[in-house]
Amino acid sequence: MKISNIIILVFLLFGISSCDSSKSLQEYIVEKQQDNGFISLDIPSSILNLKDENASEESLKAIRSIKKFNFLGMQLTDENKESYIVEKQAVKDILSNKKFKEIFRVKTGNSEVSVKYLGVEDNIDEVVFFGADNEKGLAILRVLGDNMNPAEMVQLLNKINIDKESNEFKTLNSIFDKIK
Repeated sequence: MKISNIIILVFLLFGISSCDSSKSLQEYIVEKQQDNGFISLDIPSSILNLKDENASEESLKAIRSIKKFNFLGMQLTDENKESYIVEKQAVKDILSNKKFKEIFRVKTGNSEVSVKYLGVEDNIDEVVFFGADNEKGLAILRVLGDNMNPAEMVQLLNKINIDKESNEFKTLNSIFDKIK
């Protein structure tokens, strides 16, 4: 009887230790979408258009690999300074997970920006841009896709034209006008 209890205990401990109890970035964003202190947008990839009608197959493939964008922002005010510090650290903790691979990080004065991704170098499923400014607030932009290729994305950036007449862009623009 003692041996079976020990075996069960070992399996329970192994099961508990193998569970990752840390919050994912997606869970964080979904949770904060309900918080009035945050601005949240889900932006479809259809907001993107190519400048050139004769786009290469690589450019078309790159743009098709993007599924959508998630934006979450928190404007810093005198009333939410403590909350800003907590939220900034929460995002940093999530992004410190080893599954996120860093592309680059810049820190200057009151601001910091990092860009990380999930996946392998030539087959990225998610790119995360995180910026925090101790005078303005914080922002997270997730680019979600399937099999995104960084080299193709860089080339695509030069050819993208935002459809400023789309309803999504007008909504996004009106939200940022209200923040100013």
